[in-house]
Amino acid sequence: FAIRPNDWRNAFLLCRQRDKASVTARVAARVMSKRSGPLRPCSTFWSFRMISKLKRSVLAMPGSNARALEKGKTLAADVLMFELEDGVAETAKAVARQQVADAVAGGGYGARQIVVRVNVRGSEWYKPDIAAIAPVGPDAIVIPKVNTRDDILKAAADIIAAGAPPKTRIWAMIETPRAIFDIEKIASAADDSASRLEALVLGPMTSPNRRARA
Repeated sequence: FAIRPNDWRNAFLLCRQRDKASVTARVAARVMSKRSGPLRPCSTFWSFRMISKLKRSVLAMPGSNARALEKGKTLAADVLMFELEDGVAETAKAVARQQVADAVAGGGYGARQIVVRVNVRGSEWYKPDIAAIAPVGPDAIVIPKVNTRDDILKAAADIIAAGAPPKTRIWAMIETPRAIFDIEKIASAADDSASRLEALVLGPMTSPNRRARA
């Protein structure tokens, strides 16, 4: 669903009051924009801006797979997400980073929006990812495991310092229980133009129990 910042507070509080244990499901099921008519569901994706480009489908593909990056030019998806994080083995990180940078710089994807999910901030791969990807100007850089508003502002400063053009926005991955219950503050970063925040993307929840079962 698509939602603007002014709509988020009421929608989130409604969901939280109804059932704290399934807040993500409630948000996905109940959030609607105040634009004329309902919006179509798009997985678990929200855009804070007035939607000028369709985001009905977001197709993720590993940056280490050169054939997939090339095939993306022919696929009927509104958004292609080039993956540098979980979808890429540690031994293939450098190759994936270069292939994705070359693919974004080379273009050829038509009207499809190109976003790149980098590795988590603080990891050994994050700074090289930002240094390689920001200057080539994807439509957005996806920041994984965002837990606070400050995480977004720091990531925005990072991509600006690395030379990202103004068109490159930030999508924040919401992947932890902490982020879900702090979602209102995280979403408020969109009020600050310096944050470049365009979207929240719900990913699989990362929790101690889940890690213990893995």
